[in-house]
This record gives sequence, structure tokens and C-alpha cells, in this order.
Amino acid sequence: MSLSISVDSMIAVRLKSPSPHLRTITVFILTSVLVPQLVSQVLPLGSLTRARAITQYKFDRWQTDDGLPDNTINSILQSSDGYLWLGTQRGLSRFDGVKFTNFDIANTPGLLNNALSVLFEDAEGALWIGTGGGGLTRLKKGRFESFTTANGLSNNYISSIAQDSAGVLWIGTYGGGLVRYRDGLFEAMTTSNGLASNFVRCLFSDRQGILWVGTNGGGLNKLAHGRIERFSVKHGLPDDNVKSISQDQEGRLWIGTSNGLARYQDGRFIRQTNWNAVPNSYVASLMVDDEGTLWIGTNGSGLSRYDGKLVDTYTMNEGLANNFVSAVAQDTEGNIWIGTERGGLNRLRKTKVLTYTTKEGLSIDYVRSVFEDQKGRIWIGTNGGGINILKNGAFSVFTTKHGLSNDFIRPIFEDSKGTMWIGTWGGGVTLYRNRRFDRPRELEAISNKFIRAINEDTKGNIWIGTNGGGLNRYANGKLTVFQTKNGLSNDFVSSIAEDRAGAIWVGTSGGGLNKLVGDSITVFKGEQGLPSEFVTSLSVDHDGVLWIATNGGGICRFKDGTFTTWRSSDGLVDDIIYSILDDEEDSFWLSSTRGISRIFKRDLDAHAGRRSTTLHVLTFNEVDGMKSSECSGGTNSAACRTKDGRLWFPTVEGLVVVNPTTVKKDTFGFPVYIERIVIDKIAIDHE
Repeated sequence: MSLSISVDSMIAVRLKSPSPHLRTITVFILTSVLVPQLVSQVLPLGSLTRARAITQYKFDRWQTDDGLPDNTINSILQSSDGYLWLGTQRGLSRFDGVKFTNFDIANTPGLLNNALSVLFEDAEGALWIGTGGGGLTRLKKGRFESFTTANGLSNNYISSIAQDSAGVLWIGTYGGGLVRYRDGLFEAMTTSNGLASNFVRCLFSDRQGILWVGTNGGGLNKLAHGRIERFSVKHGLPDDNVKSISQDQEGRLWIGTSNGLARYQDGRFIRQTNWNAVPNSYVASLMVDDEGTLWIGTNGSGLSRYDGKLVDTYTMNEGLANNFVSAVAQDTEGNIWIGTERGGLNRLRKTKVLTYTTKEGLSIDYVRSVFEDQKGRIWIGTNGGGINILKNGAFSVFTTKHGLSNDFIRPIFEDSKGTMWIGTWGGGVTLYRNRRFDRPRELEAISNKFIRAINEDTKGNIWIGTNGGGLNRYANGKLTVFQTKNGLSNDFVSSIAEDRAGAIWVGTSGGGLNKLVGDSITVFKGEQGLPSEFVTSLSVDHDGVLWIATNGGGICRFKDGTFTTWRSSDGLVDDIIYSILDDEEDSFWLSSTRGISRIFKRDLDAHAGRRSTTLHVLTFNEVDGMKSSECSGGTNSAACRTKDGRLWFPTVEGLVVVNPTTVKKDTFGFPVYIERIVIDKIAIDHE
């Protein structure tokens, strides 16, 4: 006899979110739930360029205090309608991104045991729930129905579920062998039929229609065309206790055992013994993501990731709640969901921006400047950690030990001859040329050792802005100094730019803007329309227009002799702007104390022409992957656009990278699901 019970549905209209953040939006009596979908496990594995270190995911965690019924999660599944289902030691939990709805033997008669071992969704959308002693439960069209030995199951301890290409459901039991469910009937296959062990631990149906059966003590069994083929340690398996199986798009099987990992390729097993991360670990779960990366959950060694070339790990030392990983799954936005023993539900979420910190190899998290040289190397100036150079995903660190005059770096610039100019805070200028750091004697005469800006004009002159010593021009081995005594508005120079006409523009901290033509200086301050006399950066766009970022006055444009200003009152995220970069889509990117913002140039033009009163500003902060929303500024190289189009921003907690192309493509639809309708506190049946 089978039991059935209907689900006590939660309210809502469900939406699938374009954002990686799961949240609830209430509209009248309907709630929208934003949960991304999971992808298939049969995905490519192979030649990838590691784009994101495992430490560069945003980590989130949910435990019993957040509504989970138990902190041990044995199975994770996202159903086709977008819910995240969790099989725990104390029942079933459904997660909508905001709250957990829990089902157990006390409130769900269709569940006969709270210890859930496996979850599986069949081709018709029914959810199958395997329990440790309570048999099998099916949730279909809102109703729970249970199946036990009384209904034909060989054993009530369910370990795994799979469905083959013919639509046949296979159930692995712990002690009762393998069970086939077809046309409403259960048929058992045990050692008497050729199975190596009646203790089935995992099942996997591959793309060729082969059913793979992992057992405890009996190794791996291959069921194809009605025949069973058995593999054990004699054939190359690391161990005869097989715990997990997955497959990549190239057809290779990955087999996790209680004594490490192996892959099955071209008819033979290859044990992965050369990995420091998972040499002999108990591999409890495997998942291949949509980028072809293999995720490996272990019992005691945390989570490992293999992209075809590199292996890295994520353990409690990096923030994982527990090193015993029992389940791994992925959603369509690339987020990795991790079920642990006693550690609850964990998520590694891909973020809009990428942040490099000391965890990835930076010498110090406080970054002040960034610059790409002609060879594509990223030069990073830090506040006390010297110069860091990022090349091919690895950092090299250079300090005073290597010849730098000071480890507190401000501007970085490469001249037309390939020489790197490094401005320091208190140590003047250091050059990098001929593969060594150098401090030429003639540069010792710079008017101040605190350097804020370095640039080169079209004539090959090097301009150096100092913090209190004015502006220096280096030409033909000689220095010429411009200060307040000979017409400069202020001796605290923050930025330098050259326009198309060859004029040199000099931004200052407190003295506004200067325009140098030859030795003639014209000053622009508040009375000329400058919104703030504290200029943080200058840039000239591809139309030849000068853009000015300020401390306190937002941004402004100098065009046809007129300043046009945009502030926070117009829609900017902040009035303190450190840098302005443009991308290939004619957008501007602004760094500030409150994050990084994108604004379309056409919106600025429309706003300036009074054709629009609204600025559409997209801002990125900690939620999007920044460790801190506070960017760094006050130097000429407070942001950088590299040859590949990516944008780099220094912050007080790491170096942030934004890919404008990725941001542009990140749009999703919103499928809607009605969970419950309530009118005057009365639930209405909407089925």
C-alpha cells in the first residue's frame, strides 16, 4: 500500500533572476522567488584558461539558524521549476533563495524517514527522494507518495537514483542491490544476477546509455545491453568502494572512491596520483560544471577543483564550513552549491567583478595604481608592498630589496621607449629599464619626492606631478619646474593629460585645473565652472573631449570652452570620483569611495542637453565581488583599460577587474510560477 500527501505550497509568483543574488519581491499577494537552474553533469572537461581562482568566488553559507532542518546535507538538486531541494539528516528542505520550507515525517505522511540520502528529478519532472530506512518517496504534482518493500522494493535503504535513456528508473539500495522501476513495477538485480555487491553506493547513466553502478566492496559495475561487466582494483580502480561517478563531454568517466580518484578512458582506469590536492582522499561527490571543470568533494580534505591543467582546493582555511563535502551542484549562473556534514549549505558564487588580493598572490591588499605595459604585463603599485607584476596568472613582487627607492607606490607609466616610470610616496622616481631598477642622478633633482602623476607628451617630454613641489618637465636630461611662483595654481599636482592640440592639462588638489601651452599657464577654478578645485584625474576621450574627475564635485566635461557637471544629485553614486575610463561600447566607468559605476555617454549627452532627467547608472560593490567598495585614487594611474578590453581598478582591499562584455551579456528572462493565491486570508486553489 502506498501513501500520498499534498505539498503545503508556499505563496508566490516565481521569477528566475538575472542577478546572482537570490531574494524575494512581494507584489500584492504574490512573491517572486529568484533561483537559478542547475545544469547537467555531462559537460565538457578539458583545455581551459583558469579565469577565476577558487578564492575569487563569493562565499555564502546557510545553517540551521537560517532555517535549515539540519546542518548535514547529503544531496542537492535544483528542480526544473527552479527550486533548490536539499536532502538532510532531518528531512527534506526546499530553498527559494530566501527561506527554507521543510518537510519531515511529522508534517509529511508521504515521508517515512527523515534521513534522506539522495534526490533525483525524472524526465517528467517528478522528484524522487531516497531515504535511509524509509524506502522511496515520489513528489509529483504537489503530492508525496511513498514506496517500500511492501510495494516491491528489495530494500528500504536507498543510496542512489538514475534514469536511463529509455526512461527506466534505477534505484540503488544499501543491501538490496539494484532495483529497476518500470511500468509501475520494481524488479531487483542482486549478486545472484551478477551484481558484484548488493551494497550500491552510486549510479550514473552516461550518454551512451550505459548504467554505471558503484558499490561498496564490489567496485564498479557496467550494465549495458543486459550484461554486467565488473571492474575492481585488479583493473586499476584505486579502491573497490566506489562513492561517486561523473562524466565529461569527451566521454571520460570520473570515479571517486574511498581511496582517491580515477578516470576511465579508452577502456582503462587511470588513477590520479599526481595531484597534491586529492592524492588518496575519500571522494564523496563529483560534478563537472559548464566550463568543463571537475569539482571534487572529499571526506576531510574539503573541495577540490580540476580544470584539465591545475588543481586547487577550498577548505575550512579558506572559509568552507566543513571539510567533509557530501554534495556538489552548479546553477546556470555558475554558482557552486556545496552540501557538507555538519556545516550546512555553502555556495561559491561567481561575481560580476574579479578581485585579486593576497590570497591570489598580491604582496599587500592596499593597491594604489595599475598599468599595462607594451608586453601585456599588469604593473600594480601597492601602499607599502612595492610593485607587483601580474603575468600569465602569476604575481612577481619587487621591493626596495630589488632596487625600488620606496615600497609605497603611486603612479606607474611606460614611456615611448619602453622604460617604466615608477613614482613613489617619499622616494621620488625609480625607472625600470634593461631588466633592472634604476635611479638616474638627474631625477634626484625633482622638486618633491612625493610623486602623484607621470605622463609623456607627443614630443617625448616626461611630466611629473608632485605633492607639494609642483610640476616637473623632464626633457633632454634636464628638469624644468612649474610652481605657484611661476603661474601654476597649486603645487599639489594630482593628474596630467595632453589634449589633441598638444596642450598639457594639470589637475591639482585645491587649485583647480591648469592648461599649459608652451610656458603659458591658464587656470580654471570654480568661477570658470569647475565643480570642485580638487581634481583627482583627467582623461581625453576618443572625440578629443577632456573629462575631469573631482573630489566633491562629481565629474565634469570641458567641451567648446564650457564645463558641464554631473553630481550625485544627478544620479552618480558619489561626488568623490577617482577615475574615468571608457570602454568599447562608449560607456564610462567611474571609480569612487562607493564602488565602480558604469554610465552611458549617450545618457550624459541627453542629460546635458536636457533631453533626459535620468542617468542610468550601474554600480558594483561588495555584493558583486569587491572586497571593499572603496577605490583608491589621487594618481595618474588610478585605473587602467587593458588591450583585451578589461578594466582594472585599485582599491583599499585588492585589485578589481571588470569585463564590460560580460556585464553587457548578463541578461536573463523571468519565468513566472504561481505558488499560492490568498484572497481575504483564504487560500484559493489555482490548479
